[in-house]
Amino acid sequence: MGGLWWATCATPLRVPMGFLLCWPFKRKQGSSAFEGIDSKVRGCVDRSQNAAAAEREPLKHGGMQSQYEGGLSGAVGALAALHARDVLGEGQHVDVSLHDVIASTLVIHQPMYGWVGAVQGRRQPSGSSYGHVQRCKDGYFIWQTGGGAEWSDIAEFFGPEALKEERFASVAGRVVHGEDLDRLVLEGTKDRTMQELFRTASEKYHMLFGVVQEPEDLARCPHLEARDFFQEVDHPVIGRIKVPFRLWSMPDAPAVYRRPAPLLGQHNTEVLGDMLGLDAGRMEALAARGVI
Repeated sequence: MGGLWWATCATPLRVPMGFLLCWPFKRKQGSSAFEGIDSKVRGCVDRSQNAAAAEREPLKHGGMQSQYEGGLSGAVGALAALHARDVLGEGQHVDVSLHDVIASTLVIHQPMYGWVGAVQGRRQPSGSSYGHVQRCKDGYFIWQTGGGAEWSDIAEFFGPEALKEERFASVAGRVVHGEDLDRLVLEGTKDRTMQELFRTASEKYHMLFGVVQEPEDLARCPHLEARDFFQEVDHPVIGRIKVPFRLWSMPDAPAVYRRPAPLLGQHNTEVLGDMLGLDAGRMEALAARGVI
């Protein structure tokens, strides 16, 4: 943001507006200037610690998760700021720390340490039952107990009679006999497809069950298609492409496609010039410094 800072935008504007900043770390603690690539931000809050097998190095999650989650938090904050502008007639300053956003998603780490003083580690390569994805005929799946299924239902779903033995009937027993549990589950799924497993688990047994889908699978997912999740748009650089469009459905406020995602700097003149009042010379200077 060098050269275009809050002090610039805090002066009286031609129109009330919101100001959104996303930082790798918390600004008020003086650490906002720290460089923070996605893997560093996630590593600082221990999200990488449990994302691999115990005997291997920490594993980075797919994509830029801190930026995805931070962007979502920033979008919600921006919407709230726009609403406040409409109601109060004043602009709002929304400040988002990616570090804080990731820390807030640690639904297992925090209670595990706070309640029992334990630290969640990386998964064992085997014997951790539903702690990792498992192989079936045409891909991978993941499951866990709970939902609307009793253990007897789960044992019946996977098939092998040995799963009905008393040693697997309790949580403690399934931990102690984890390697045998893995072996029996894989025995019961090696000739079954992801889709058959998923439909049977969810529709007949009400299990907590998921499958690992690749981008191509998601693009052809009948569930997402039925909800009009994707929209084909014309992009000035990429061309015609299918993109995520309707994340949720609200009958009284339906999603409407207006224009493709902006190109880098496409609206600089509109925002910086027309809204913030920067003249052409100032914008050229900012561009020369790599700010915009």
